[in-house]
Amino acid sequence: MSTLTYSHTTFGNMLRQLRRRAGLTQENFGKLVGFCPSQIARLEADQRRPNVTIVQDVFIKQLKLDTQPDLALQLLKCAQRAQSLPTASARRVRSDTETALLLTLARMLTQSHA
Repeated sequence: MSTLTYSHTTFGNMLRQLRRRAGLTQENFGKLVGFCPSQIARLEADQRRPNVTIVQDVFIKQLKLDTQPDLALQLLKCAQRAQSLPTASARRVRSDTETALLLTLARMLTQSHA
């Protein structure tokens, strides 16, 4: 089996690819790890930060990565990196806030020139 590299991906993207590679649906995988399907969906969409301990103790085993230490390590690194990043929903809120600020500034400039 060829070695896959996920070094430039998010935890969510890597989790989705590995889950599919294992032939599991979000529902099946959720049952195996004690999560509901919506929690798995949020993890895969980077809307929820992973718990590194759970990834290490539960996800790796259920994704059958205990015999593939390189992939297991990559998944753990992605999980650790995700801890320092804002979730996708937080990024979206910040983006909406920045957009609202820009619109307000544009209106102020328009009004001052009228």
